[in-house]
Amino acid sequence: MSEWITNGLPPVGVLVEILMYSGNIHKDMVIRDKYGNYTFRDYVDKYVSAWRYIKEESNKGKLNNTNKKENKTMMKNTKENRVATMQTAGLDTKKYFSVNFPEGLKPGSSISIIINDDGQAVITNKSEIDNYNEIAEKIQNGYVRNTKLHRRWVMAQMFRMLNYKDKWSNDPDRAGYNYYLNTMYNYEYQFKMLIDELNVLAHLEKEDKEVLEERTRFFNKEVVIALCSDYYRKLRKYVETLKIKHCKKEPYVRIGNKDIFMKDIINKLYDPILRNIKLMETFETYKDLCDSLKVFVNYFVDYYKLPWNTPKCAEWKDAYKGAGAYYTMMNMAKFHNCFVVDDENGRELKGMAAVRYIDSESKNNVGYGYRLFAMMNKMIEDNNFNWKNRLEEIYSEKK
Repeated sequence: MSEWITNGLPPVGVLVEILMYSGNIHKDMVIRDKYGNYTFRDYVDKYVSAWRYIKEESNKGKLNNTNKKENKTMMKNTKENRVATMQTAGLDTKKYFSVNFPEGLKPGSSISIIINDDGQAVITNKSEIDNYNEIAEKIQNGYVRNTKLHRRWVMAQMFRMLNYKDKWSNDPDRAGYNYYLNTMYNYEYQFKMLIDELNVLAHLEKEDKEVLEERTRFFNKEVVIALCSDYYRKLRKYVETLKIKHCKKEPYVRIGNKDIFMKDIINKLYDPILRNIKLMETFETYKDLCDSLKVFVNYFVDYYKLPWNTPKCAEWKDAYKGAGAYYTMMNMAKFHNCFVVDDENGRELKGMAAVRYIDSESKNNVGYGYRLFAMMNKMIEDNNFNWKNRLEEIYSEKK
């Protein structure tokens, strides 16, 4: 049997034996996954401590006496056998210790470990083990709390919009964030995006009040009411510009692809819209608000469509800018070593100091997303931050 190898990966497609950090030995091979990365087929790379080649007869399914003896030993799965196997592979076992877990301990439970007077690791407060069922229920509901990853896709979207240029024109007015927001998304996009956000807020309302407070600084009940009211006002203005047609001498207009008689337009369109908006104002949960907005979109927004280039709601745009700027700054501070300047004293804040400052500014500017957007632009300029170059740097480090 060949020696254990602790560096690198075996050749692709070659069946080898792998030694896990637990001391167990398995057979596996390296493959190329759908993302082009080389990894073990059946086991996670980070849990593999070493690997070694198998003799030809072993690949054919024939185990020699040495393999049988080793496998028999590993089947015992004792602490001594695991330590001996790892030491044979040249691994330092001094930094590891073993713990005897209590019976009935479920995956995902939390335990506290201390080192006693004899230098042994033992579990303390066994009676206070967390119940895994609560965690499993949250996963089933589709929400797992993770406050460390501040919606990193938002940052990518932000820089895509900031750096946008119309490839068919050199006009500077046909580039940048505002041009992208105004021309790449139609009026209905506001409602579809807001429904998705309200659905998330409905989950957070039950699962995570802290993150709920963070996200409702931007998209909240007030923005929903403002958007629906904006649709109502712009619909009325749009109807005034339409050509009046006649059917059996009765005047009517065509809104989108739908016809409606002028005598019915107040009772069958305008008043129902206002009643729905009034009803939304009474809702106290984001689930009810989300369901109500879905009905509003189905019965009005999608049925009586406004032109594609209708200007978007000012309150929605402000919330969209504020949320994008907030999560972009958070990610710049957390993952890209960027600083932010404190406006009061001019100090450069980095790390968690920057994170706390950005969070404080977002709380102080609820309803003023454009201020956070300006703050983000200054942070990008102060750090001379280039998103494209940063991505190239990150991926070059991975290679």
